[in-house]
Amino acid sequence: MAHDLPKTGADGAPLPVMPSEHDLEKQKEKAEKEARDFAKEQITYERARIAIEKMQLSWLRKALIVSALGMTLYKVFEAEVGRGGGLVLGFLTAREIGLFMLLVAFVSLAFATQQHVQAHNKIKVEYEKYAKMPRSLSLYLTYAILFIGLFLFLATLSRYGSGMFTTTK
Repeated sequence: MAHDLPKTGADGAPLPVMPSEHDLEKQKEKAEKEARDFAKEQITYERARIAIEKMQLSWLRKALIVSALGMTLYKVFEAEVGRGGGLVLGFLTAREIGLFMLLVAFVSLAFATQQHVQAHNKIKVEYEKYAKMPRSLSLYLTYAILFIGLFLFLATLSRYGSGMFTTTK
C-alpha cells in the first residue's frame, strides 16, 4: 500500500500532480465557453448602447422637423394675413403657432434627453466595461440644439412678448 501515498519531494512536500489530457481538454472547453459567453454579453450591451444612440438621434431629428415646421407655418401664415400679423385660425396668430411648435419641439427633446441619460447610466451600472464610457456625441449635439432652441424661443418671446396674445386688425 505504499503506492497509495502521495509522492513527496526531498523536502517532504508533495509533488504536483500533472493533469491528464482529459482534464486539460475540459479546462480548454470551459475557457472557450466563458470567452464565447463574454463576447455575447459584450455584443448585447453594445447593441443596447447603439439602440439608445439611434433613438436619441431620432428624437433630435423629429424635434428639428417640428421646429422647422413651426417656423415655416409662421412665415406662411404671416404672409397670408399680411404684415399686421392678424388672426390665422380665428383665435391664433402666426407668431403663436410658431412659438407653440418651438415649445413642443424643445419640451419633447428635453424629455427624450432625460430618457437617454437614464438609459445610458443604467448600462454603465450594469456592465463594468462601460463604466468609464464617455457621454455620447448625440447627447452633446442634443444639448447644443436644446440651447439654441431655448435661445430662439426666448428671443422670439421677448421680441413679441408685449403683443403676444392680442388681436391686431
